[in-house]
Amino acid sequence: MNREILFRGKTETDNRWIYGDLIHYGKYLSIRCNMPDKLGIQNYIEFIVNPTTVSQFTGYEDKKGRKIFENDIVKANKHFYSKQTAVVKWLNDRCSFYFIAETVGTDIINREPFQSAYKINSHKVEVIGNVFDNVDFVFF
Repeated sequence: MNREILFRGKTETDNRWIYGDLIHYGKYLSIRCNMPDKLGIQNYIEFIVNPTTVSQFTGYEDKKGRKIFENDIVKANKHFYSKQTAVVKWLNDRCSFYFIAETVGTDIINREPFQSAYKINSHKVEVIGNVFDNVDFVFF
C-alpha cells in the first residue's frame, strides 16, 4: 500500500494531540504511536483518546506541507463560493474527503442547493486550525 494511514486524537488525560494507529478496545479508542526513548530505541506507546476528536489523515498536504486531517479548518486562495474557509469532512455517499463551506450555493457535483462541497484534491489550501481547538469557528 502506498498511502499513509494515520489518525489523530486528543488524549483523555491532558488534552494533547497524539498521532498514530487507531486501536479499538470495546467502547474505548486509543492511538498507538512510535516514540523513541533517550537512547533512540523505538517504543510503541498507546494513549486513550477522546473518541469525538479522532480524525483521519486525508492523504493530502496543504500548500505549506502540513498534513490535512478530517475536521481541519482550511483557507483557500480561491473562495468556496462566498466563503474563503471550509471544514474537511468525509462524505459517505461520495466515498471521499471534501471541503465543506458554510454557504448555501450549488453543489458542484449534484447541482443541488446545500453546503458547497469541493473535492479535497481540487484546491491548494492552508490549514488554519481544526474544529476542536477553534471553538469560536462557527460551522453548521
